[in-house]
Amino acid sequence: VLQLVNDVLRKQDKPQYILFHELAIPPLWFVQIAEKCHANRVSLIAGVDYITDTETKTCTNEIWMSLVSLKDNFPELVFISEKKNHLAYVEENDLRTKYGYRPAEIAVNEREHSIIAHGNFAFSTLICSELLEMSKRCRLIGKVDALFVVSWNQDRETFDEIIRSAATDIHAYVVFCNNNEFGDSRVRVPRKERWARDVVEVRGGDEPYYVIGTLEIQELRKFQSHANPNLLKDAKFKPLPMGFVIDEAR
Repeated sequence: VLQLVNDVLRKQDKPQYILFHELAIPPLWFVQIAEKCHANRVSLIAGVDYITDTETKTCTNEIWMSLVSLKDNFPELVFISEKKNHLAYVEENDLRTKYGYRPAEIAVNEREHSIIAHGNFAFSTLICSELLEMSKRCRLIGKVDALFVVSWNQDRETFDEIIRSAATDIHAYVVFCNNNEFGDSRVRVPRKERWARDVVEVRGGDEPYYVIGTLEIQELRKFQSHANPNLLKDAKFKPLPMGFVIDEAR
């Protein structure tokens, strides 16, 4: 992980965000990597290893974000964490039977993942199986430029269908990062032309690696803001879902 981050940060044209999959980084490592990224004005989003409570034998599955925020031209670091509301059945069963832990109770006010306005970029996050919850996707319609999903899942066929649907239904970029053991990480966008819908699509591999994709946010917002978006042959995006209203903040 550290070598991979170093390789990215050595690039002259550094990305604004680095995204790792679910359960990718030990919490203490995250802090060290976040500080390194922060020094390079790069934001970090990653799934971290289970946060455990040895007394109650409970744990949480979380996504942590270290976001670079400029104040008076000086980069500050903003930390945000989100908890997975419901562990997948196999995941919960393994934790109970193999390790003797159970999922911690999630407070009501922590069950909805935040819609984050990071500068002029609006996004939200989900952890793996949460992408399958329609209610979590529906609340994002018109409100985000992108949805970041961290995953550790071998059911590529099901997630392939959901990712395609989510990009169209939310009408936003879906940035999906899966463990490279299973692959199918991608950046999906509701482009009209089929060949242009996957900005990034990778299947996996034996060694860690990274790919970089560009999110054309202003272009997407411009299309969504028209009272009558271009739906002709030269249109760049698929039609907006019925009832779509772009959030004023975007």
